[in-house]
Amino acid sequence: MARIFLFDSMFQIYRAFHALPPLSGPGGIPTNAVHGVLGILSNLWRSEKIRHMAWVFESRSKNFRHGLDPNYKATRSAPKPDMTVQVPYVEEALEALGVTVYRHDTFEADDVLATLAAKAAAAGHDVVIVSNDKDLAQVCVHPRVSLLRIKGSGKSTNLEYLDASRVEELFGVPASYIASYLALNGDDIDNIPGIPGIGPKTAVKLLKQHGPLPGLLEHALQEHKERLDLNLQLTRLHDDLPIDFSLEQVTPGNFRNLEAFYQKMGMKKQLAALDGGLFDPPNSLMELWS
Repeated sequence: MARIFLFDSMFQIYRAFHALPPLSGPGGIPTNAVHGVLGILSNLWRSEKIRHMAWVFESRSKNFRHGLDPNYKATRSAPKPDMTVQVPYVEEALEALGVTVYRHDTFEADDVLATLAAKAAAAGHDVVIVSNDKDLAQVCVHPRVSLLRIKGSGKSTNLEYLDASRVEELFGVPASYIASYLALNGDDIDNIPGIPGIGPKTAVKLLKQHGPLPGLLEHALQEHKERLDLNLQLTRLHDDLPIDFSLEQVTPGNFRNLEAFYQKMGMKKQLAALDGGLFDPPNSLMELWS
């Protein structure tokens, strides 16, 4: 069976944007995130021998969690305009490279990643989700699914794989308890308030004694039932979305107007790499980077 890499696109874009100095193409188009994402993809393609992958983007509108709690992610500062303007260019770059892009109008990228991972694992494939998002640790409940976390940059880049055993080692609870663990502790990044007096150690103790939510409420924290019920709805990922999956869909195909895209972005180095000289120019990632 295959080994499929699923990329958390916004994590990669954010990382690339902040790792590289400002760059611009024709007309002043910011391009550092596009350059960075293509660099990340090229490096991982070679080092991890990627042959099957998809990239998952966030919904263009608010998702169902905002309907559950209007304060969800409300404290996040607005991303820099020079980064957000590059998101569609990154998507265009991936599609030009023949890479499948996913998103869902109602659910978050994490839910799409969880769904694709579940479907691929059920089909007998191994799955690697490329993201540093701790919420995705719960997807490692599937024996065939792991997380790939990227730390550092350049020559100091470090890759760390997290499987189910490593998740339990890091958090103190199994992957199936991660949503409950986050519901108890809260999440400052997503503006999910934790339960007063409950920190990581206490959360682990309660979960080991009584099991995950909602069953835990039969033994403790009844006074916080309403908040915990809501928190669990916010932290639990959905892995059963009606999304089509096949190995063919996550296998990069031929380039689609890639030369025109590179010209539009002023990406001279990438454009030159398409020139095969005495040989035929490459028309797929397999030919370009292998």
